[in-house]
Amino acid sequence: MRHLLSIAALLTALSACGGSGVAEFPPGWEMLAPASVEVPDAAGQITNVFETDDWIEGHAAWRIDRPVVDVWNALREPDVVVDRRRIDEWSSVVVNDTSSDFSMAVTNSTTEIITVSFDLTWRHKVVEGGPSSPEQLAVRWQKTFGPDIIERLEGSMVVWDIDEGSTGVQVVERLSTPTSGPEEIEAYLTDFFNDTEDAAWGRALTEF
Repeated sequence: MRHLLSIAALLTALSACGGSGVAEFPPGWEMLAPASVEVPDAAGQITNVFETDDWIEGHAAWRIDRPVVDVWNALREPDVVVDRRRIDEWSSVVVNDTSSDFSMAVTNSTTEIITVSFDLTWRHKVVEGGPSSPEQLAVRWQKTFGPDIIERLEGSMVVWDIDEGSTGVQVVERLSTPTSGPEEIEAYLTDFFNDTEDAAWGRALTEF
């Protein structure tokens, strides 16, 4: 479970999800782990959240009936990627990163007894196609600044063209913090899917 997914295993896992298959990732852009769920046949999401000895791991597979470029535009919106159910305030800045096609740092702040602030850096890479007409994307994110109580917060995503007008997505996220459990990742993955789908369709996001 904790080993990086080999390219061969990734291609095998994703080829069952429909579409024309997934291209080989550039070095450093592989998924964090093998996806344990497959993209559904109809628009929607399937999730699998479980605990390991070191972290909580959430897997999700999405089908969104919009082109990849619309899904990518949605994923570049801070309001879509932020855990708005739990985060009180956030801000973002685009990062100049020549190794990616898009990168942003999102500062998240939440207050319970004390205020906790941390940065998540999101990096996107077009693997197939071009920036104006992507066919496959790799996305990685991780905590890049913040308190040690958040021991691990990182994720990976592959986004690809299933067929004309439909996009497949697989997500793996890992979280290690004393204040969170599987239900937090489950809720975030559900909100993340709903917000991405709404933004890809041009709909207003749910308010919390």
